[in-house]
Amino acid sequence: MDDMWLFGDEAALLRSAQRELQEVARSIGLNINSGKTEVLEGSDVYDRAMQIEHSAVDSALGSKDKDAGPLEELVDRILEHPEVAGRTSVKFAITRMRDHGSAYKVQELV
Repeated sequence: MDDMWLFGDEAALLRSAQRELQEVARSIGLNINSGKTEVLEGSDVYDRAMQIEHSAVDSALGSKDKDAGPLEELVDRILEHPEVAGRTSVKFAITRMRDHGSAYKVQELV
């Protein structure tokens, strides 16, 4: 994976860091695609992270080896911190468990 995430409280500082990263990359012959670069704030950061996590679960379940590890990690996080578990992630996890015949911690989820 070649994505980078920078976290901070000030968008201007993050843009400055982006420019510095682009300069360093250019100096070693690499190019950062500024068209794909975004500054996300507030709930947009959380939403994007969830999209990536859900994609990783689907990719692992759809692989030749049908790896349930990322799904089980998601279930563990939901159970460890139910107060911050988003409804979308809970529904996503339960649907994937049903579709792939997983009973991982199903009693705890009920």
